[in-house]
Amino acid sequence: MKDIILQCACCHKEITDLSAAGWRNGERRSFECPECGCRTKVEAEVWLRSSSDAEETWRELYRLAQWGACETWFDSDGALRVYGADDLGGRELAALWITPEHGYEEAAGLHVTVDGGPVPVSVYAGMEPEAAAKAIWERIEAIRRKEPGR
Repeated sequence: MKDIILQCACCHKEITDLSAAGWRNGERRSFECPECGCRTKVEAEVWLRSSSDAEETWRELYRLAQWGACETWFDSDGALRVYGADDLGGRELAALWITPEHGYEEAAGLHVTVDGGPVPVSVYAGMEPEAAAKAIWERIEAIRRKEPGR
C-alpha cells in the first residue's frame, strides 16, 4: 500500500503514516502534532473492490481490441464479439465471455474463441491478467494478419 502521510491541519507538519493496517470502516482517531500541539482527527472510510483474473484479463482484451482498431459488439448473452476494423457483423475474430460455471474447457471464468475455435484455458491459465490477455491477443492478431488487404 502506498504511504498515506497525515499532515497537521494547522501547521502542515508531518504527523504520521496512516497506511498501516488495522483501520476499520468508520473508525476515528485523533493525532497530536509534535510541532504545534494541534489535534488532527481522521475518520476511516474503507473501500474494497474485488475482481478476478478472468475479469481483469477480459478488460485488458477489450482494451487491446479497442486499441487495435477492432469493432466490438456485445451479444444478448453478454459475450463480447470482436471483428476486424469496419467489419462489424462480418468475420468474427474472437468472442469473450465470463461464466461462473464449470464445463467449458473444465474451468470457470474467462472463455475465449478465436476464429470460431475455443482457445484452451491452458494457453492463459496461471498467467497474470495482462500477460494472459497478450497471449490471447497474439492469436487474434495472427488471424488479422491473414485477412486480405493486410
